[in-house]
Amino acid sequence: MNKTTLSLLAIGYFVYPTFCQPRTVGLTAYDNSHRRGYHLLSPMVTGAKKSYLIDDCGRIVNTWTGSGMPGTACILGKDGSLIRTKNIVNNFMGLGNGGAIEKYSWAGNLTWSFTLSDSNQNLHHDIFEMPSGNILALVWERHTAEEASQLGRTFPLGRTDILSERIIEIQPIGKDSFAVVWEWRLWDHMIQNTSSSIPSFGQPSEHPEKLDINFYESADLGRDWWHLNGISYNEELDQIIITSRSLGEFYIIDHSTNMLEAASGKGGRWGKGGDFLYRWGNPAAYGRGNNSDQRLFVPHHAHWIPAGYPHGGKILVFNNGDGRPQGNYSTVEMLTPPMDVKKNYFINTGEPYGPAISVIKYEAPNSTDFFAPVVSGSYMLKNGHLYTTYGTKGKVFETDSTGKVVWQYVSPVSTTGIKNQGSVPGTNTVFRFEFYEPDFPGFAGKNLSPGPELELNPNPEKLCDLAVVADFKPIKKHIYPNPAENIVHIDGPAGEVRVFDLAGRVKLTGKTEKLIVDSLEPGVYFVETVSGEDKQREKLVIQ
Repeated sequence: MNKTTLSLLAIGYFVYPTFCQPRTVGLTAYDNSHRRGYHLLSPMVTGAKKSYLIDDCGRIVNTWTGSGMPGTACILGKDGSLIRTKNIVNNFMGLGNGGAIEKYSWAGNLTWSFTLSDSNQNLHHDIFEMPSGNILALVWERHTAEEASQLGRTFPLGRTDILSERIIEIQPIGKDSFAVVWEWRLWDHMIQNTSSSIPSFGQPSEHPEKLDINFYESADLGRDWWHLNGISYNEELDQIIITSRSLGEFYIIDHSTNMLEAASGKGGRWGKGGDFLYRWGNPAAYGRGNNSDQRLFVPHHAHWIPAGYPHGGKILVFNNGDGRPQGNYSTVEMLTPPMDVKKNYFINTGEPYGPAISVIKYEAPNSTDFFAPVVSGSYMLKNGHLYTTYGTKGKVFETDSTGKVVWQYVSPVSTTGIKNQGSVPGTNTVFRFEFYEPDFPGFAGKNLSPGPELELNPNPEKLCDLAVVADFKPIKKHIYPNPAENIVHIDGPAGEVRVFDLAGRVKLTGKTEKLIVDSLEPGVYFVETVSGEDKQREKLVIQ
């Protein structure tokens, strides 16, 4: 505890910060209504090999150092390991490039690595850890112009090749081996209406379960015409969801298929093999709409909200909004796919997949103030708040149901190194922050004691300390002795008792009029007593 904060505690419960250094990086907003948890930051900037787990106060809990340039996605495994994409420089696209996946223990030791990067294929963008511990990954596959023409693709003059997509499920083996236990290829699910002599011939509007190989909405990515950037999984349905930046859609496919079924339009739990079960965002891509019907514009991070959460089972997607007719601005959107009682997706004849519109879950008060043309994503938290990455600004923020920002953190890691508090963040791009509940299985048995803040020269007035102080109101019961060392007595029936530290974490609980506090480190705490609907709090100093 620093002297400035102690002086604030002494004058009461209305907090008037006296330190005027602006908060430009690190923790920049903190309200006690935010969801408690931990945050994984993996900077997507040149030279940044480290990934950081931070607490709600922006303090470092753990750090991992990778073996090379960062890719995009970075997640924690259910065993507490770090699973990190790595950028292998080759002749593939630079936007979202990867090529390798690494796995590090909690202690920071490299335990497994996998490379898939050559002139014809390359890992890229996102990964997802399956319940089994296997890893889903996206792979670019290169096809020549001749191969694509044989499938009915028409080409702009001078184009020599095209990138398609493959999904692989990897089983890590040993330190550097693997087995591909499941795979799916887009190349097996194309349709075209330009050449009737080719087996893929058909009307796209009559086959929304397939992709029109000649529909390419975005010319800026050229050969990377589909450009997947996100992947997630639903264990209950055994389905995978993938997001296409270029075509402005997301797609759901069946994971229950074997590899032969995945290459066909039959088989699997849902009877459609590897064909699309559902798609949404741009009906023009399958001939059942026009430009005015497009809803998603270069989207990212479509995924199912987990069961048991508010809106569980619905789909959440980050709509980057680049090229949106109303102007360039980003939104977080939610929708419920149309399903029958057996959970089969349905579509009416001649119409696009529903719903016609989504529900906007977050839009900035001034829409154009929030615009991320690339990267980014958003999660629903257990309290119904949104946890949103503003990737091009290196920022993550939590908003309540009214859109109020109740927690916000700005990455201090830029292309020029770690920034001082008060300095301009610079280029500090983040693909996506990840949030983990305190009871996340990977934290079991791990040391979660926080260290210092990540930014240099941090502000001595800690936002999380000030917010906790402001939220506590004086107790009517008498606590003594105070300061205390070993035992604290509470006058009158105390009921439920909890002791918090300044970060709002529960350190002790009890139901008696006497608390044994010798396990607490010296410092300032708060004692909360609950008796029926009466909740009271008081400051406690441990010597």
